[in-house]
Amino acid sequence: MGRRGVVLVFAVASAAVVACATDPPPAPGVVGDVLVRVLAADVEQMSAGSPAHDLRYRARHAYQHAMRALRNGEHRAAALLLERAAADADLAVAIMRRDQWMAEVAAASATLDSFGRDGRR
Repeated sequence: MGRRGVVLVFAVASAAVVACATDPPPAPGVVGDVLVRVLAADVEQMSAGSPAHDLRYRARHAYQHAMRALRNGEHRAAALLLERAAADADLAVAIMRRDQWMAEVAAASATLDSFGRDGRR
């Protein structure tokens, strides 16, 4: 690689470093909102090993990594991790609630079926 190639590589690498360093940190409201969503997922009762439980774990893990990235000044990475944490937490809660509703529907359906079998109305 010639001198021009080395200069070009250095210029591109420097621009990338400057671009990363100039990303603003996520707004404090965003960090707090994501924390509330992750904590809301933590409060819900989920079976270990269920998809909702796994998503809750991923949400908490992403949030912790986002906080570490913020402390290290990696604002872009922190913003992406916060988005991931929020999405995983919301999805965990939605799946858990869907599973609860499906269980309630199944129980109600079984009750209705038992009325039909017994001849009661």
